[in-house]
Amino acid sequence: MPTNPGPTRPAARVAATASLIAATSLLLFFADTALTHGPAPSPLRVFGVTDGGEPDIVTTSMGLTWHDGGEGYTYGCPSQWGSSELTTPLVEVMDRDTLMVVGADALYTSTSRACPLAALNDPEAPAPSRVTDLHAVPGRIWGVANEISGDDLRNQTWAWSPTEGFQTAFWMDDRKLDSILDLGDTLLLAGARPEPVLITFPSDAALPVEESQRRVTPLSLPTAAPIERLSLRHVEEGEGGALRIWMVGTWASELHLVRSDDGGLTWTELGSAVAAIHGPVPLCGGALAVADGALLPDPEHAPSCSLEPLESRMFACLRESAGEVYFCELRQLKHVVQPQDPADGLTVETWYRLEQITGPDTSCAIGGESATQACEQDWLHEAAEAGLVTDFGESSGGDAGASDDAFGGEDVGGEDSGGGESGGCSLIAGRSGASGWFLITAMIALGRWRRAGR
Repeated sequence: MPTNPGPTRPAARVAATASLIAATSLLLFFADTALTHGPAPSPLRVFGVTDGGEPDIVTTSMGLTWHDGGEGYTYGCPSQWGSSELTTPLVEVMDRDTLMVVGADALYTSTSRACPLAALNDPEAPAPSRVTDLHAVPGRIWGVANEISGDDLRNQTWAWSPTEGFQTAFWMDDRKLDSILDLGDTLLLAGARPEPVLITFPSDAALPVEESQRRVTPLSLPTAAPIERLSLRHVEEGEGGALRIWMVGTWASELHLVRSDDGGLTWTELGSAVAAIHGPVPLCGGALAVADGALLPDPEHAPSCSLEPLESRMFACLRESAGEVYFCELRQLKHVVQPQDPADGLTVETWYRLEQITGPDTSCAIGGESATQACEQDWLHEAAEAGLVTDFGESSGGDAGASDDAFGGEDVGGEDSGGGESGGCSLIAGRSGASGWFLITAMIALGRWRRAGR
């Protein structure tokens, strides 16, 4: 019986070549998945405004940045708070020097603009994964943390300051709190489980806060569905001194914007969204939110100025800091300048660009040479993906006066994405430099293998 001689040598080489190409393609796919992780780099939040009117401290998806006194921003490396650059930290700033960062392994604090940060070593401090919100008032940073085990809930509300240190304000059994906000000397805490409540007490109360100082108001929200989470968004003094509160609740797999004009006793739903609700913020004597990208003015407290300059925007946030309203759009923060006369209309100007980040101050990293190297690696990795480093450590940012006006006068941002021929840390046509080296290496290996097979 004749035997099967198997594939010829050319056929075998073709099959092997196809296998190598397929393997290389998979390698490139997973390399890009690892190296171009997460959402596009973007600014997220502003804390304070400089004397010159610029954002002071800005959190981004890449890490923390702070104004350097000129036209740029210093990069705060995620390794300084025990986190990789994959983690967007929870941050709160009490004043321009004092802040707290919820890191991967501890709460980190600083009294020198995050340079350096130090882990908070207090046995009462909660694990970072338990912290749900931070909020600063003059003299203190407040926080809420929850212990959840099955159906068992327990909340720890606490405060920290450089003078008082870390102190637990109170514990509450069978209670989960989600959010903190303040108005004047009143602190507000909202929680959804096991039933929605609003807790208020003086923000400067002696610690621990006695139960007699805390007012607990059950919330009757406009739904019969179970409430999953509550997020306090804005509070102001209403008629007769009652608190007017805007809040976002999560129920029935949607986000719902609600408002109370009587301190939380009754609530009116203003709109809903599937993906995101940003704001509301105080604007031209009213309140404005954005629901799934669409402008949502409060129908009973609508802004008195035209909102036309805010239409057709790609909102990633809508916030207020130190009386200034701004929103996130692509790689920029946009400042909403409110007119003294509403008839004059709003103007929108670029307030912050990722291209202004000039790199880290490695002297801020605590831990010797290894910490310095970790900080440098944070910057090279994230800055390369954001197109801010064009050749191993050479920054393409920092030119705050440069124009990126590329589409008929509209300052859209994102055009300087790091293209062109540059070193191994650059981005070329949307693909990381590292994956380009994978391709080159694979092609060289393929060529050598084919020559050896001849």
